[in-house]
Amino acid sequence: MDRLIIEHGTMPSHIFRRYDIRGIAGTEITSGLAYLIGRAFGTFLQRRISAVPRIALGRDVRRSSPGLHRACLHGLMETGCAVIDLGVTPTPVLNFTVAHHHLDGGKTVT
Repeated sequence: MDRLIIEHGTMPSHIFRRYDIRGIAGTEITSGLAYLIGRAFGTFLQRRISAVPRIALGRDVRRSSPGLHRACLHGLMETGCAVIDLGVTPTPVLNFTVAHHHLDGGKTVT
C-alpha cells in the first residue's frame, strides 16, 4: 500500500480522491490527520486570497464525526480562518451556505 510520510507518521495515499478524502475513521482517518487537513486547507486558502478566509464547516451524525470535526476546526482556526460552524447538517446545506454567503470554501466531516 502506498503511504505518504507526514511529520508525525504516515498516511495511506489512497484516501485522497479527486473531490474528497475517504478512509476508515480511527485507522486511516484520525483526529491528528483531520487537524492537519484543516491546517492544509486553511493554509491553501490563506495563500490564494488576500482577506481572512471565510469557511463553513459541518458534520454528520456518525460517532467518529464530532472528534474529527473538532480537530479539523482547530486546524482551520490556527491558520486564521473565520469558520462558520454549522454543526450537524447535510452536505447540501453546507453547499448552500457557501454559495449564499459568498464564502471562500466549505468542508463536511462525514
